[in-house]
Order: sequence, then C-alpha cells, then structure tokens
Amino acid sequence: MERMMPLAVYFAGQKFLTKENVGDIVPENILAYLPMILAGIAYMLVNKMASAQAAAATEGLVGQEAPDFPLKFKEVTNTTTFKEFFSKNKMPTVVDFYQNFDLHAGPAAEQLDKLAADEKYKGKVNFILVNMSSLDDAEKFAKEKGLKGATWHGTGQPGAQYGIKYIPHKVLIDGDGLVVKNFNMSLPGDLDVLLSSSKKDK
Repeated sequence: MERMMPLAVYFAGQKFLTKENVGDIVPENILAYLPMILAGIAYMLVNKMASAQAAAATEGLVGQEAPDFPLKFKEVTNTTTFKEFFSKNKMPTVVDFYQNFDLHAGPAAEQLDKLAADEKYKGKVNFILVNMSSLDDAEKFAKEKGLKGATWHGTGQPGAQYGIKYIPHKVLIDGDGLVVKNFNMSLPGDLDVLLSSSKKDK
C-alpha cells in the first residue's frame, strides 16, 4: 500500500494543483511539473520509512535464535526445515535469501559459492543459498550464473521474523543457532570475526 503513495500523490496533484487553484502562488512554468516533484518527494519518504522499518525488524532478530522455515534441497528427497538441517550441521552458517529477477542476486551468490569452495571455510561454515520461489528456479539460477555447487542450494520461504524487505538478504548465524547479523552484513569480514571469536571462546 505504501508503494502506491507516490502514484496517488501524482494524480492528486494533477487534479487539485491547477492554475485556477494555485495559479496565484505558483508560477505557471513550475505548475506543470509540481505533481511530478511532489510524487518524487513522496517516493523518497516512502523509501526512507521502508528502510527504517526494515532496519528495525532486522536488528531486532540479532542475538535471537534463528527462526525456522521450510527448506528443500535437490540432494535431499524429503522437505526439511532449517532447524533440522542445522541440528545435523552445527557450525556457523551464512544464509542468502534471493530471487532470480534481482540484479544483485547473481554477484552475491557467486561470492557465496566462491567462499564455500575456499579451503579456509571448508568443514567450518555452512553456506546456504535459498531461492524464495522454487527448486526449479534455484536450478535455473545456478546454471545461468555458472555456480560451482560448493554451497547448499535449495528453496524455502522465510518467516516474517527475518524482516526481509530487500533481496538478496543475508543472515549470519553462529554455531549455537543465534543470529549474529541480519541483512546488514559484510562478507567475508563479519564471518571471519565470528570464526575468530569462536576460537577464543574454546
């Protein structure tokens, strides 16, 4: 609904910001552009509000147990869940939620695939690509991007607790299943910090 606000502002401006209504206070050469200017301002405000809401939602999950969600891999015949997967692979985990149409999904997935193949992280970190549409889309995406298959790659629908507003959306989870970073993450920097702190705790 919020995304419709700029459009509503534009049409309201065309209807009410006429020469008869505001011609005395707005120059005629500006009047024609006023609805577009107001719509642009509304668009920026909506985006700012959405970003603030997303930040609040994502930060609220940090320190909490990673919420469960259905998860299906091509290599696993039965549909599983994230918790079930994690219980069998208890180690720091990077999850990347994405959809094929997003332009940023490719570079993010390629980076994850490269990290997963790095000897530095093998056997120490789970890297999971989660297509939010379908397993077919995940397979198509992997072929299009030339992914080497070093990551776990499947499909799933994360719950609202993750606060996903923009994709790709990455989540860093520690070996105890607690969220360390949610969306605002730097790779491999944040992952290296987590691994380093895990060594000190042992």
